[in-house]
Amino acid sequence: MPNKIKSALEKGKIINEGKNNNIKLNMLINDCINVENSAHEINEIYDLIEKCNLNKKMKILFNPDDNGINKFISEINSFGGIVNDKTNIKINSKILSELDMNKIQNWLKESLGDVKIKRYELIYRATEHGDSINTSLQKCKNQSNLLWIMKKKNNGNVFGCFNSIPMSTNGTYSQDMKCFLFSLNKNKKYKPNLNINNIVNCSSHCIEFGYDGVYEFSVGDKFLSTASVDFANGQIFQHQLEISDFQSSISLSELEVFRLIE
Repeated sequence: MPNKIKSALEKGKIINEGKNNNIKLNMLINDCINVENSAHEINEIYDLIEKCNLNKKMKILFNPDDNGINKFISEINSFGGIVNDKTNIKINSKILSELDMNKIQNWLKESLGDVKIKRYELIYRATEHGDSINTSLQKCKNQSNLLWIMKKKNNGNVFGCFNSIPMSTNGTYSQDMKCFLFSLNKNKKYKPNLNINNIVNCSSHCIEFGYDGVYEFSVGDKFLSTASVDFANGQIFQHQLEISDFQSSISLSELEVFRLIE
């Protein structure tokens, strides 16, 4: 627009009627030129700001064991999000999204502390290996640090559990201070009451959390075709059945079990 104004003025569209008007005309032309130059400078500033914002979206990959590099990352973190890919471990799941896994990894970190997880090993998938107790036990018994991912059949809600100690097959319960239940749809982690000797027993279920013969959560036989995943609002987790959408028995469309490799 300033160029158009200047051009119009220079072509005599404003009549020159004397010296004073010539002075005014020259001043107006100079003002137009200044406006145009200022607009150009402003555009350059906007371009620099945009480039700066783009540079904030940086992704820096470093060895997490190098204390010097970690200190460097800490110092430059104010310039933008720093992503360490070694903390974003992929998982071979047909149920979980990347956002889901990020939530679960945060819950695991709360329970496991400084334990470094290198990968998640799929050891059981119901739609591939079958949903019988015998098959599940063959894959999962005597295994520790197991992450169980379950998908409810009717509405697709995703929930699960974690047990850090090996599952017993002799009918006894052992205290697992790091176990928990979780619901991704409720965005909640249900921690156990550590005053109760609880979990883990799988002698009559794929997995069960309980105490003194009371099943607070269990996965029974043929859970893909029957409502054999049972919940009770007991003393261990205090989930008020919200984890199962207030149903005491449900069936699943999928169940996956991953072993955490340190």
